[in-house]
Amino acid sequence: MYRIFIVFSIGTMFFSFLGCGKFVESVIGTDKWSENYALMDGVTATSPEMIDGDVKTSGQTTFPEGADVFMYGTSPPSEAIITLPKRMSIYRVVINSPNLVTFDIFVDKGDNDWEIVKENQKVTKNPVDVRLSANTDKIRIRVRTTTDDAEVGRQSRARSWRGSRGGRQRAPATINEIELYGFATSGTEVSAEEAAEEEELDKLLTQ
Repeated sequence: MYRIFIVFSIGTMFFSFLGCGKFVESVIGTDKWSENYALMDGVTATSPEMIDGDVKTSGQTTFPEGADVFMYGTSPPSEAIITLPKRMSIYRVVINSPNLVTFDIFVDKGDNDWEIVKENQKVTKNPVDVRLSANTDKIRIRVRTTTDDAEVGRQSRARSWRGSRGGRQRAPATINEIELYGFATSGTEVSAEEAAEEEELDKLLTQ
């Protein structure tokens, strides 16, 4: 009797696992995504190579005007901005970069009122795939760290007659492509509740 109970329990767990797998597959299936909005007419970026659809080309994130990578003190974060011709619902951002390590994502709520929607995201593989929920016409990627920061620090110290500089020095990120996606609308619109579930599931899968 005890062995029958064990077999029944294992069977129940197995079928539950299969059901969970089907749920995950249905939620994150690639057929739900729209075309890449970054390739639409009228879209601009800090560097046009970031949105040309060719991963063999690349652009660099830029520092605030007047900032010097080799300046005294801590250098500010560099960034890339993608501007859409109109406000759109964005649920997925894909960044292809060989040296990006950590970054933040901001969206413009209007009149350059920036809201951070993803903070201190860590790149575990390239390209990095981030889920979010925003309605905006501007996305800003703020670079926290890159794999080249240490080399920039060494160059900074070599340029200084004292042999060292205070503060942390940052290198710009090299970005091959930034892709922006909404949900595909084949017959019916995806609800805001589904979008929220998508973002929550992504958090669970990346923990």
